Amino acid sequence: RPWVPGEDVMLLFTDGVSDARNRYDQRLGESSITDVVRAHRHELPAAILERALVRLQQHMGDVMRRDDLTIVVAKS
Repeated sequence: RPWVPGEDVMLLFTDGVSDARNRYDQRLGESSITDVVRAHRHELPAAILERALVRLQQHMGDVMRRDDLTIVVAKS
């Protein structure tokens, strides 16, 4: 299926995001981020990114990160 302007969202993130750990050493996982993006796909990319970052912060709390945390959200 071709790209649908205004509907489709491209999400890229490094493994540092999906592997982010909380204080119980539990991974965030891919679906936690993709679920947030899917639920808010009609919002502007900056808003989607902010929601993903909030989810990441909720999961990690004050645990030191072990890797880079990069997320890119794009829409046409």
